[in-house]
Amino acid sequence: MFPAELCSELANLHANAPAHNWAFTKETVTEALSLEGFDCCGDGPEGEEGEACFFRIFQEFDEEPVASGSIAQVHRAVIRPSPSSSDQTPMKVAVKVRHPNVAELIDRDFRIMRKLAWWVDVVSGGWLSVSAR
Repeated sequence: MFPAELCSELANLHANAPAHNWAFTKETVTEALSLEGFDCCGDGPEGEEGEACFFRIFQEFDEEPVASGSIAQVHRAVIRPSPSSSDQTPMKVAVKVRHPNVAELIDRDFRIMRKLAWWVDVVSGGWLSVSAR
């Protein structure tokens, strides 16, 4: 339906989107784990609020993403074992972090698609029924 070159470029954009920065990743993960304002005394580097907790949970967290797509990027990390656990083996994980404002962008894209569908219905006299649910 579309030229192969266009499809190739769109596929590349979908799979190799620009990555967001480390500060946004760390802030998003900290918020998701409810670490802001949490008093974490003990191991971990000193620094901004929540950072000590971040590094008490993660033994390692790669700042550079393994991959970045159109909606999120993925980081390698290692979770520290819980002190109360009998298994003290660190767990390797992949942490997926949504890009900034992605929910708003998706909402905008759907609003645009609805308007385009309405326009196609109007132009076609309704025989295509693109906007039918």
